[in-house]
Amino acid sequence: MVNLFKKNQVTPIYAVCNGEVVETKEISDPMFAQEMMGKTYAINPSSNDVYSPVDGEIILVSSTLHALGIKTANGIELLIHIGIDTVSLKGKYFECFVSVGDKVTPKTKLISFDYLNVAKLNIDPTIMTIILNKDDFKIEEKTLPNHVEASNNIICLLKK
Repeated sequence: MVNLFKKNQVTPIYAVCNGEVVETKEISDPMFAQEMMGKTYAINPSSNDVYSPVDGEIILVSSTLHALGIKTANGIELLIHIGIDTVSLKGKYFECFVSVGDKVTPKTKLISFDYLNVAKLNIDPTIMTIILNKDDFKIEEKTLPNHVEASNNIICLLKK
């Protein structure tokens, strides 16, 4: 039997951390501000923990722990990028709790990073959630409060 509901499946994308919403155009790195990699949502963190924005599978954990890739069952590909130029830290101030192949939900803690010490180094701790294959989905934006909470605030809905 053909699944008639699959085409209209809606996937919520949740905030990955607690913090203040950053307008995309205000992100300090032009690659993210201009959404060169895909539709980008940004949060200036107010806590150390980063959670999955979706139900999915980890497909990438960078060796420097500043970036993770997640893919959902319906094909959404997301990149969680923690900070601007944090690759230079080579994993310092980061602790990872997942591996490639792990199944995750919005309640799954992915990474902890010491955002205050990162900021003291004059490195921007802003966390970006990037929808890499945005053209494959219809994006419904959500009105967000200035302060969001991980796994509680939906930042957008994606429909196939």
